[in-house]
Amino acid sequence: MENKIKAASYVRVSTQAQVQEGESLATQKEQIQQFIASKGWELVKEYSDEGLSGAKSESRPGLQQLLKDAKEGMFSNVVFTKLSRFARNARDYQNISFELEKSGVQIVSIKEGLDKSTQTGRLIAGILALFAEWEHE
Repeated sequence: MENKIKAASYVRVSTQAQVQEGESLATQKEQIQQFIASKGWELVKEYSDEGLSGAKSESRPGLQQLLKDAKEGMFSNVVFTKLSRFARNARDYQNISFELEKSGVQIVSIKEGLDKSTQTGRLIAGILALFAEWEHE
């Protein structure tokens, strides 16, 4: 029997405008489910934060639960549609990313195609985190 890669999803919207722009929680979930299925992975849990800014990770209960579950080894990948849904603050992004890596969890951004297993991927992810913070400000 083949062991599938276990993945979790994370979705977030902070404003009604994002919903109208096609970034609703349901739209994000659907995109992530399709992506995970296309990879042949197993979706083990979905996490969400609705109506919450991405600027401060400590104020997002869905993300905090994801981090706890990652430490318990529930999944090896966390998938989100794009980096700005995951973090809007470059320092938060770096801290969250570091915590997940310590737990053996890789982050996967569908739209940016992030691959943090490479030096270039880590550089691009850091730059994109800075852009997400700049857009937020």
